Amino acid sequence: MKKALINFLVIFLAISGFVLFLYFYFDHKKSQENANKVQQVILEANMPREFYQKDSNKFCIRVDDKFEQKSIIDDIAWMVELSGLKVRQIKIIDCDNNHKGVLIK
Repeated sequence: MKKALINFLVIFLAISGFVLFLYFYFDHKKSQENANKVQQVILEANMPREFYQKDSNKFCIRVDDKFEQKSIIDDIAWMVELSGLKVRQIKIIDCDNNHKGVLIK
């Protein structure tokens, strides 16, 4: 009885771990696809190259003026909304040298 319970727990934990791995893998993959689509939308809109891609789904803005940073972030959010992309979240983040950016999920 005790051995059967241990076997059940081991199998349950293995299956749970595999399911969690698949969930996070596909979640990360979806975030990367969304970031690539957002980058394509930004490039097609001929936005000035005042932003750069820091990580796969983080875009930072190279402007020192905080109001202009906010304006560019708003423009990115507006373009993503108009393009019809199914982005789950656009979050404002802090980047290097007191610059702001967006995180696409």
